[in-house]
Amino acid sequence: RGRRAGGGARRAPPLATTPAGGGATATCPGTCVVQPTVEGDSCLCDVAVSSATVFASVAAVRDAVGADADVEAVARAAPVGSLAPDAYDDGTYVLCTDTACTQLTTDTGIEVWLHVASGDAAATLGERTLLALPPRRAGGRARYLLNTVSTVSLGDG
Repeated sequence: RGRRAGGGARRAPPLATTPAGGGATATCPGTCVVQPTVEGDSCLCDVAVSSATVFASVAAVRDAVGADADVEAVARAAPVGSLAPDAYDDGTYVLCTDTACTQLTTDTGIEVWLHVASGDAAATLGERTLLALPPRRAGGRARYLLNTVSTVSLGDG
Protein backbone atom coordinates (compact mmCIF):
# COMPACT_ATOMS: atom_id res chain seq x y z
CA ARG A 1 0.00 0.00 0.00
CA GLY A 2 1.48 3.32 -0.98
CA ARG A 3 0.94 6.94 -0.16
CA ARG A 4 1.11 9.94 -2.38
CA ALA A 5 1.91 13.55 -1.68
CA GLY A 6 -1.17 15.21 -0.25
CA GLY A 7 -2.38 11.93 1.31
CA GLY A 8 -4.97 9.47 0.14
CA ALA A 9 -4.91 6.86 -2.56
CA ARG A 10 -4.62 7.75 -6.23
CA ARG A 11 -7.46 6.42 -8.30
CA ALA A 12 -7.46 5.86 -12.03
CA PRO A 13 -9.56 8.44 -13.85
CA PRO A 14 -13.01 7.20 -14.84
CA LEU A 15 -13.45 5.95 -18.38
CA ALA A 16 -15.04 8.50 -20.65
CA THR A 17 -17.47 7.36 -23.31
CA THR A 18 -17.62 8.82 -26.77
CA PRO A 19 -19.99 7.94 -29.57
CA ALA A 20 -18.29 5.79 -32.18
CA GLY A 21 -20.32 4.22 -34.93
CA GLY A 22 -23.59 4.67 -33.10
CA GLY A 23 -22.42 3.06 -29.85
CA ALA A 24 -20.44 4.14 -26.83
CA THR A 25 -16.75 3.31 -26.61
CA ALA A 26 -14.54 3.79 -23.59
CA THR A 27 -11.49 6.02 -23.91
CA CYS A 28 -8.49 6.17 -21.65
CA PRO A 29 -6.29 9.14 -20.72
CA GLY A 30 -2.86 9.74 -22.21
CA THR A 31 -1.00 6.73 -23.52
CA CYS A 32 -3.23 4.22 -21.73
CA VAL A 33 -5.25 1.79 -23.87
CA VAL A 34 -8.70 0.30 -23.43
CA GLN A 35 -8.65 -3.30 -22.20
CA PRO A 36 -11.93 -5.23 -22.30
CA THR A 37 -12.61 -7.28 -19.17
CA VAL A 38 -15.51 -9.41 -17.94
CA GLU A 39 -16.58 -6.51 -15.76
CA GLY A 40 -16.42 -3.96 -18.60
CA ASP A 41 -13.74 -1.86 -20.20
CA SER A 42 -10.75 -0.80 -18.18
CA CYS A 43 -7.59 1.19 -18.88
CA LEU A 44 -4.24 -0.53 -19.26
CA CYS A 45 -1.38 1.87 -18.59
CA ASP A 46 2.40 1.66 -18.57
CA VAL A 47 3.76 1.89 -15.04
CA ALA A 48 7.03 3.45 -13.97
CA VAL A 49 8.35 3.18 -10.41
CA SER A 50 11.08 5.42 -9.07
CA SER A 51 12.55 5.54 -5.60
CA ALA A 52 14.64 8.02 -3.69
CA THR A 53 16.44 8.26 -0.37
CA VAL A 54 14.40 10.16 2.23
CA PHE A 55 17.12 11.09 4.72
CA ALA A 56 20.64 11.64 3.36
CA SER A 57 22.25 11.62 6.82
CA VAL A 58 21.55 11.08 10.51
CA ALA A 59 21.52 14.87 10.84
CA ALA A 60 18.61 14.97 8.37
CA VAL A 61 16.70 12.44 10.52
CA ARG A 62 17.42 14.64 13.55
CA ASP A 63 16.12 17.71 11.67
CA ALA A 64 12.90 15.88 10.72
CA VAL A 65 12.27 14.91 14.35
CA GLY A 66 12.80 18.50 15.43
CA ALA A 67 13.08 20.03 18.87
CA ASP A 68 9.77 18.52 19.99
CA ALA A 69 11.02 14.95 19.30
CA ASP A 70 8.21 14.20 16.79
CA VAL A 71 9.16 10.61 15.87
CA GLU A 72 6.01 10.34 13.75
CA ALA A 73 7.49 12.95 11.38
CA VAL A 74 10.00 10.27 10.35
CA ALA A 75 7.21 7.73 9.82
CA ARG A 76 5.30 10.19 7.63
CA ALA A 77 8.38 10.99 5.54
CA ALA A 78 9.55 7.36 5.10
CA PRO A 79 6.33 5.34 4.69
CA VAL A 80 7.85 2.06 3.43
CA GLY A 81 7.94 -0.63 6.12
CA SER A 82 10.60 -3.30 6.53
CA LEU A 83 11.36 -6.47 8.41
CA ALA A 84 13.52 -6.23 11.50
CA PRO A 85 17.27 -6.32 10.77
CA ASP A 86 17.62 -9.77 12.38
CA ALA A 87 15.23 -11.20 9.76
CA TYR A 88 17.96 -10.74 7.14
CA ASP A 89 21.12 -12.83 6.71
CA ASP A 90 23.80 -12.24 9.36
CA GLY A 91 25.94 -9.26 8.45
CA THR A 92 23.37 -7.62 6.15
CA TYR A 93 22.65 -4.83 8.64
CA VAL A 94 24.69 -3.38 11.50
CA LEU A 95 23.53 -0.98 14.17
CA CYS A 96 25.08 2.44 13.65
CA THR A 97 27.35 3.26 16.59
CA ASP A 98 28.57 6.62 15.32
CA THR A 99 28.20 9.44 17.86
CA ALA A 100 25.40 11.07 15.84
CA CYS A 101 23.48 7.76 15.76
CA THR A 102 23.84 7.03 19.46
CA GLN A 103 22.78 10.58 20.32
CA LEU A 104 19.70 10.23 18.07
CA THR A 105 18.80 6.98 19.85
CA THR A 106 19.32 8.53 23.30
CA ASP A 107 17.20 11.58 22.46
CA THR A 108 14.40 10.02 20.38
CA GLY A 109 14.58 6.23 20.63
CA ILE A 110 15.22 5.97 16.85
CA GLU A 111 17.90 3.44 15.90
CA VAL A 112 19.72 3.58 12.57
CA TRP A 113 20.64 0.26 10.95
CA LEU A 114 23.18 0.49 8.15
CA HIS A 115 23.06 -1.78 5.09
CA VAL A 116 26.59 -3.18 4.88
CA ALA A 117 26.70 -4.04 1.15
CA SER A 118 25.47 -0.55 0.20
CA GLY A 119 28.31 1.11 2.11
CA ASP A 120 25.92 3.11 4.29
CA ALA A 121 27.49 5.34 6.93
CA ALA A 122 26.10 7.87 9.40
CA ALA A 123 27.21 10.68 7.11
CA THR A 124 25.56 9.14 4.02
CA LEU A 125 22.45 7.05 4.55
CA GLY A 126 21.05 5.13 1.59
CA GLU A 127 17.70 3.78 0.42
CA ARG A 128 18.35 0.46 2.18
CA THR A 129 19.12 2.00 5.57
CA LEU A 130 16.60 0.91 8.22
CA LEU A 131 15.14 3.27 10.77
CA ALA A 132 13.82 1.57 13.90
CA LEU A 133 11.17 3.74 15.51
CA PRO A 134 10.26 3.15 19.14
CA PRO A 135 6.92 1.46 19.92
CA ARG A 136 3.87 3.71 20.05
CA ARG A 137 2.76 2.10 23.33
CA ALA A 138 4.62 0.71 26.32
CA GLY A 139 5.35 -2.97 25.75
CA GLY A 140 4.86 -2.62 21.98
CA ARG A 141 7.30 -3.51 19.22
CA ALA A 142 9.68 -1.29 17.31
CA ARG A 143 8.57 -0.20 13.83
CA TYR A 144 11.11 -0.67 11.03
CA LEU A 145 11.09 1.62 8.02
CA LEU A 146 13.23 1.71 4.89
CA ASN A 147 14.85 5.07 4.24
CA THR A 148 13.11 5.30 0.88
CA VAL A 149 10.04 6.69 -0.80
CA SER A 150 8.65 5.18 -3.99
CA THR A 151 6.65 7.01 -6.65
CA VAL A 152 4.48 5.17 -9.16
CA SER A 153 3.56 6.94 -12.40
CA LEU A 154 0.81 5.69 -14.68
CA GLY A 155 0.71 6.21 -18.43
CA ASP A 156 2.51 9.35 -19.49
CA GLY A 157 2.53 10.86 -16.20
